[in-house]
Amino acid sequence: MLLKMSVSNFKSFDGVATLDLVSSTKVRKLATHVVSFGDVKVLRNAAVYGANASGKSNLWSAFRILHQSLSFGSLPLGTSEWFCKLRPENADRPSTFDLMFEIAGRFYDYGFSAMLKDRSVVSEWLYLLDPRADRKWNSTAVYEYSMEGDTEGLPRLGEVPGATEDDRARFALYARDFVWGLDRLFLTELNRNKRYESGSFFLRFVDAYRGMVEGMRVMGAGEARPQSNAYLSVGTLPRVSALLSGFDTGIEQIEPRRITQAELRELVPQDVIDDVRGIARQAASQTGTLSEARYQMVVRAPGALVVIEGYDQSEPVLTKLILKHGGSFFDFEFGEESEGTQRLFDFIEMLLCAEDGAVFVVDEIDRSLHPMLTRHLVELFNQLHAHDHVQLIFTTHEDSLMDFGCLRKDEIWFVDRKESRGSILYPLDAFSEVRSDTSVDRNYWNGRYGGVPVLASVESMAS
Repeated sequence: MLLKMSVSNFKSFDGVATLDLVSSTKVRKLATHVVSFGDVKVLRNAAVYGANASGKSNLWSAFRILHQSLSFGSLPLGTSEWFCKLRPENADRPSTFDLMFEIAGRFYDYGFSAMLKDRSVVSEWLYLLDPRADRKWNSTAVYEYSMEGDTEGLPRLGEVPGATEDDRARFALYARDFVWGLDRLFLTELNRNKRYESGSFFLRFVDAYRGMVEGMRVMGAGEARPQSNAYLSVGTLPRVSALLSGFDTGIEQIEPRRITQAELRELVPQDVIDDVRGIARQAASQTGTLSEARYQMVVRAPGALVVIEGYDQSEPVLTKLILKHGGSFFDFEFGEESEGTQRLFDFIEMLLCAEDGAVFVVDEIDRSLHPMLTRHLVELFNQLHAHDHVQLIFTTHEDSLMDFGCLRKDEIWFVDRKESRGSILYPLDAFSEVRSDTSVDRNYWNGRYGGVPVLASVESMAS
């Protein structure tokens, strides 16, 4: 589970902005929204509000950049202009991305700093964390490196428990091979084309990497991107139909229908097909055997929902989903559904996810949805995951969620943009006068908490 995410010198964020999901001890409501790891209590949700252009989507973008960088081992193309342009010196100042998270009962802090203008990694670190009674942390370096000082870009193993002399020698070999990779991330390299035996010290690098890469889903609004197809397998389609019916979509049944490669190319953009192939190759690099590299993906194309499954060296099985409505003689294509219904399909994986520790990061969760559907979606997520470790972080304008029967006070956050400071991020919990009977939505629209547009008057615009 995610504990904290910090970013600095990125787009509208100049200084350090931190989204903190460690629960406040002062809030008692909605106990199932908190997951306890001993004395550490982690929130299940974070709802981020703010005006247009305040920086909400930039916070979401920071999650995406970190996720993509780890997935591919280097910063994505197109990031060279994404440093904060509020001050001229920021072009030559590193941008920092940092995650604190829990995997299998262990706490980690992973992050890196990079010069975005030339997509070069300046430093990288992975720490083991041990919680203290004062809600702070003791940290032990698993590894770290920096292009400054005496390390000269060479990753060094810390005094982490469990590392033998053979482990240190093996780590040093990997570090020497990596020293020339100034645009790459070392944690990704430790997970690329390497096989570790059961019980190996290096499996902690695998756990940390997979927890962040495979465990995190960074979802934009209506993206044609590959997703896991576990939620649309033949066995789960009746449950998916029941969920969609509960949102008053009119859908009573979902049926898979085989399609050809030619039909796939007509339905799905070529870059998305290439992404699916890349996922298959990545699976092959992790297993070490192409024949074992099975992939199962769903692609949300503009006019169809397509399931692609197979092995890297075999022809995939291709199906598209056909929708049946009550009272209608004819079947419906995915593209014939309303934008709101199509958007609900994006969230089925989130609702049915059985992967312990999964984190869904969603931009504009309310886009194309009626306010009642948005609230129902968030409430249903919390009901379905009341006894597991799945999290939801989302940006929104939907004020009906500002209700302490839906979200806790420490689950509501705001982004506000200040002319001299860029975007700043802060929780509703920072306002001590907010009580259980406070009308949060009314105060929000009145500007009490910030994060709302500052609009010119009609008179000034007309003059």
